[in-house]
This record gives sequence, structure tokens and C-alpha cells, in this order.
Amino acid sequence: MFFRGGFFFIFWACVFLKSISGLETTIPEIDLPPVNYLLEFINKLENCVKRDPNLIRFYVANNLSNSSSYKEIILNDTLSLTNSGLMRNLPLKVLVHGFNQNLTSQFPQNVKDAYLSAEEILNKNILIADYGALGNPSTESQLNDYDYFTCYIQAALNTATAGTRIAELIQFIINNGYAQLSDTHIIGHSLGGHVGGFAANHLQTLNNGNKAARFTALDPAAPGFRPNLLPIRPMTPDDAMCVDVIHTNQLTFGELGPTGQVDFFVNFALFLQPPCVGNLTLEGFLGETLPEVLTLGAWCSHGASTTYYAQSISKVHSIAAGVLGATGHTAIFGENCSPSTYPGQYLYLEANFNPGTFPRP
Repeated sequence: MFFRGGFFFIFWACVFLKSISGLETTIPEIDLPPVNYLLEFINKLENCVKRDPNLIRFYVANNLSNSSSYKEIILNDTLSLTNSGLMRNLPLKVLVHGFNQNLTSQFPQNVKDAYLSAEEILNKNILIADYGALGNPSTESQLNDYDYFTCYIQAALNTATAGTRIAELIQFIINNGYAQLSDTHIIGHSLGGHVGGFAANHLQTLNNGNKAARFTALDPAAPGFRPNLLPIRPMTPDDAMCVDVIHTNQLTFGELGPTGQVDFFVNFALFLQPPCVGNLTLEGFLGETLPEVLTLGAWCSHGASTTYYAQSISKVHSIAAGVLGATGHTAIFGENCSPSTYPGQYLYLEANFNPGTFPRP
């Protein structure tokens, strides 16, 4: 759509120059969109991703001896809750993936594995919300970049639907005595940063204004949310008692600027994380176009927020320095960030991690 708009700009610029110069000017030929362009766009939005909240699945990952073992919880099914492996009186961690991801994606897997490997005795309940049916293109292998973008729009428009269902499931767990709101921590990545924020906010509605203990957004998605061009609610600093945000890729996929109570900017978080710089070269990407190579580097940096967070689970003393609004203060980065951290922006410097393999955006 950007390039189509660019052609119209060139067209009218040529008309203007001709009118003021009297010179002969050749008006470029322009391929106008087909008459049914809008209907085609709407049809793609309707059919790209699902909208039914009953397709969202919830899995408990509490098996210390087998991190690939899951028990499913079905909303309002007390038998599934009883057999889920949830332990009473333990903190609840809820992991919410991003666009074009699901249960088996690098996130939530890396954070889930980090939690389990850091424990000898289970000391927290881990719940994974898989809303992939509402957030993944149904025919990904057949999509071009334009179709992929339209699918993202519909997935973003599903933020409220997915967030509401996640909140309802958490409330179901709370109502049956398997968790407490004051011990509930929601962690969302990319689009999941907004889905998780909506879930945390909806929990306030279900609990007479009382808030979940914490919400962490890992490089929350920018497209469609900042600026807020779609009728969707972005995450806010008021979604939970403590809202911390980790920024790693502000100028491409991640939101620009502070969005939480405490914002961590990893390695300044402008575009590329150090271990992702290699994705800017053609090595390993032979046959790809340069824009695609650049995109892969940015996508690696966007996903790096989850890797940094996973690493922080076993790092008790990952110190970040206060900058804007928090000058003179320090904060513990990631998992062990304290609810009493002085509000503001913090710079965290880290270069050592394996970026792994992140899916194409």
C-alpha cells in the first residue's frame, strides 16, 4: 500500500510541475487497484485467521523431569483443572506468545524451560496460553508479504478476544483455589505483549478493580498499536500492580519509547541486538534479497527480548542503570525485577546470548 501511495504522489507531482512550468511532461502509467480491491482485502481479513475464542488452548507445564510434558486445562471443566498438575499456593506464571507463534515456538518454550531448569522443587505454576488459531495465518506457505500483513491486522484485531478468554481461564483457576490474583504474573511477547496486557486489564473487571501482581511485556509489537491506528487497545502501565517492559527492537517491530512503569532498554534497543548483527550479512542467507536479510536481523532482535528474559531467570543480579526519569537509581533486570523498583527508564547492557532461530515475521 505504501508503494501504491507513492505512485499516486508521483502522478500528482508531475501534474503540478506541468501546470507551473508549461513544459511537456510525461505522466507515468499507473496500475490502479482492481474494482473489487476493497472486497478482496476484507475477504482476506475474514479468512486469514480464526476468531473463535473456543480455539484457544491452555497448557500447564509443571513437569520438572520432562519439560515437554503438558496437561491441558479446559475453561469451566473442573476435572481438567484437577488433573492439570497445578499446585495450590504457588505463584502463577502465564506465558502469552506473539503473532505467528504457538505452544511450541521459541517463546514460550525458552522461558518455560528456563523456569523448569532453575528449580529442584516446583515453586511456581507455569501456564501457557496458545491462541495460535487466532494469531497465525491459516495458509502461511501460500502468503506473500502483502497477505502476511493483512493477516497480522486480523490477528491484532483479535487482541480483545484472546485477552478476554485468557483472563477468564485465569479467573477460573483463581476461583477454584489454585492461584491468587496477588500472585499472578502474565508475560507476553510481541503481539502477546498486548494480548497479555488486555488479559491483565480484564482481570481487573473480573475482580472489582483489583489487579494482578505483575505484567511483563517483552518488546511489545508496534504495528497497529503505536500509533494506535486500529480499534484495538494497547498495553498500558495500569494493567497490573507492576508493569515492566523489555525493549530490544524499537525501530522495526517493537514499540518506540516507554510503555510501562519500568522500561528496560537493552543495548539501547534501537534496531539490532549485538548477536543479531550477523543477520545483516548475506552469509547464511544466499538467495535472499537485502531487505529480507535486514528483516531477519530485526526479527532476531525482536525475539531477543525473550532470550534475555529467559537468561535473567538464573541471574539474580542483572543490574540496569536508571536513565530518563530514574537517574541515580538501579534496577534488577528481567525475572527478578522488584515491584518496588523506582518508576522510569533503565539501560541494560548485555551481549552474550544465542539468538537461536526465530520465525520469519
